[in-house]
Amino acid sequence: MIHTNLNLLSYVEPWGPYIAGAAPYLDAAIDWARQTGLKIIIDLHGAPKSQNGFDHSGHTASWPSWGDAESLSHTHAALSVISQKYAKPEMQDVVIAIQFLNEPFLLKLDREMVKQFYNDAYWSLRDISDTPAMMHDGFENPSWLNGFLTTKDGASNVIVDHHEYQIFGDGVNGMSIDQHIALACNSVCYKRPTINTTNVC
Repeated sequence: MIHTNLNLLSYVEPWGPYIAGAAPYLDAAIDWARQTGLKIIIDLHGAPKSQNGFDHSGHTASWPSWGDAESLSHTHAALSVISQKYAKPEMQDVVIAIQFLNEPFLLKLDREMVKQFYNDAYWSLRDISDTPAMMHDGFENPSWLNGFLTTKDGASNVIVDHHEYQIFGDGVNGMSIDQHIALACNSVCYKRPTINTTNVC
């Protein structure tokens, strides 16, 4: 499986110092994956004004500014193009999920805004197909999404994504293999107040 990372500037008009051009490479990657039997998750990795302030979002900032009407509109516009192109039933042999946004940092974002964004993105995707929808847990205990977009809501094929980082800081770098495995297996009992620390809840 390949987790592909896209910036929305590949699918909406660019602004500022950014340039577009990644979309043809995703098309090629999907063709290669189909030829070799690999599967792809398409992940919108960078949103306008940054959803986390990290460099890989396309905009380093001490505080993410994504979440206002303008940035949400651009994000949904990009997801609409991505879904119309890659969530079609004929793509499902390769594209096994669309992730709406990579790592929105809930410590610095409004949780209800993120949840509404996920809800709107989910139902927009369902206008296209039943391709699985993936939502990142925002570096919080994934239980905050319990009861959200379930079969009771008429939803299906919903995945909560958790990124288990065990490479930042001396505390985790010095762990044995068994300790790393135990940490991953018990990660639901952990919270990350920052990206670089791990505390038992």
